[in-house]
Amino acid sequence: MSFKNKQIKDLSKLLKLFLSMKDMEKRFNVKIPVLPDFCDENEFSGKTDFTNNLKLKDFIKREFKKIKNDEKMEMANWIVSDWGGLSAIQNGIRKKLIETDIEKFFSDKSDKIEISLSKNEYVSPRSKVLSFMDPEKFAICDSRVIFSLNWLLFITRDNELIQFHKLPTRNRICKAYSIEYIQKKFPELKKPTLLSDYSDVLDLLKKLTAEMKKSQKEWNLASTEMLLFQLADDLDKGLPYLIRESLLSSTGKKIFSLENSETILNK
Repeated sequence: MSFKNKQIKDLSKLLKLFLSMKDMEKRFNVKIPVLPDFCDENEFSGKTDFTNNLKLKDFIKREFKKIKNDEKMEMANWIVSDWGGLSAIQNGIRKKLIETDIEKFFSDKSDKIEISLSKNEYVSPRSKVLSFMDPEKFAICDSRVIFSLNWLLFITRDNELIQFHKLPTRNRICKAYSIEYIQKKFPELKKPTLLSDYSDVLDLLKKLTAEMKKSQKEWNLASTEMLLFQLADDLDKGLPYLIRESLLSSTGKKIFSLENSETILNK
């Protein structure tokens, strides 16, 4: 899928406005658990969890290259369950898919890894593992990242509304601020063109990252992914805040427009 340059710039503009809000990076609160025993001891002494998790991804990427093959699934399990908070990888289709992803990655066939958002292909755990193996090439794709991307694409829409296939979620905030509810409330909005490939998510994230990097040299793919994750969960300064304020201050066709969003976030 080819995203228009104008929309990429508009999306980047919104992300920068969110970033400029006080303490946005400090509000990212994914703690780093105890590392697996076979990992070298490492200190993450950054000032924020945001910075520490960026360091962690670089560290785990190096560790993946050093550890034995039978330890790679142990590392994957740590990423999925200890760090990611999902159930442990056990025998079954999820384990087989992650094993296959790892095998393809280390046989230089990472370009052959295909994941569908619309099928039961365990998008979240698989993308978590991939994002740690190569954070420059892969990013986490879970319900919160999709939630944020779909809302941002909705706000910056032009004539055509493009969105990603929604992933199942137990997150109460994503459910409470469901974009589907808004689209039902305003039936005059066109139905979106749905994208279901993980590669399309990566394409958009990489283009967004490149645009963000023009003004923030240290910005990378993991930074974009983590900011989107934070925006979905932050009731006070994230997308739920913008959604509430838009509903209160907008009417008619101006609802959830880029112009109105800029006004709200610049308050």
